[in-house]
Amino acid sequence: MLNLEHMDYNLTWYKTGNQTSVSKDQHSRIYQYKNFIWFLPATLEDSGSYECVVRNLTSCSKIYLTLTVFKNKAGICFNEKFAIHQKILTALSPKIVCPYLDYFRDQKNKLPIVWYKDCKLIEDKRFLSSHNYLVITNATMHDQGNYTCKTLYNHKGKQHNISRDISLTVTVSPPNIPPEIFYPRNNSVEVEVGSRVIVDCNVLGAEACQVFWKVNDTYIDLNYEGRVFEEEIYEEEISFEGRLFCKVRLNISEFQMGGYMMLMSCIQKPVEQVRTTPWITLFYKYCPKS
Repeated sequence: MLNLEHMDYNLTWYKTGNQTSVSKDQHSRIYQYKNFIWFLPATLEDSGSYECVVRNLTSCSKIYLTLTVFKNKAGICFNEKFAIHQKILTALSPKIVCPYLDYFRDQKNKLPIVWYKDCKLIEDKRFLSSHNYLVITNATMHDQGNYTCKTLYNHKGKQHNISRDISLTVTVSPPNIPPEIFYPRNNSVEVEVGSRVIVDCNVLGAEACQVFWKVNDTYIDLNYEGRVFEEEIYEEEISFEGRLFCKVRLNISEFQMGGYMMLMSCIQKPVEQVRTTPWITLFYKYCPKS
């Protein structure tokens, strides 16, 4: 990941071979917004190589990326080649993630999600759609299979389809071992007002992915103050011990002065399995005027 948060830079996108940069007009089908290039909608002809040119006062760098746009064949509703692989354990309420939706979410787009298993609409009451997740009550090995999540994105008066194919592997839960939150470890971080803050909660346990953030003793939801949100679980894998490792990211787009400190707690549920609640405190960094 290219970290440009605190750099004075100019970033421009090009399709390789074109001298003209990608448009910044958001009414264009392909346009640049902030550091991202958007395709609304993407077409097969958009496949190819793209370059991101980053310039500052002293240097210029190029990053090359290859984009592949595919179209499902008639009668095929699941694309195994481009499916995202996820793993869960048989447990009380593991969850599947519909990934990479945060960039589409704003005040006008709440992104209600419809879920399918093996191309059939999920209607079983054991399955509950919540935010980016599909929670499975009393998961069994029979829940393994191919899942698809679908939603709509509204942009400039047009609706665009978004879908993700997920190949789910289910593993039998190991003996009930209390989860371990190994970051944060009750520490403090000094930040500047107006800066972006990202904090990861790293957990290892039999049901590690039942992880949530609290800010000042309030659970984060999708609309917490509009600038603080909890991102999807973006990394999870079953370790050699049979325990599940995952991360949940707390993203504060703009830190504001709301008192001298902001106490953030990482919560592993069910809470009764947690002996301590690791926390991290954000302190206001005073910057005197010159």
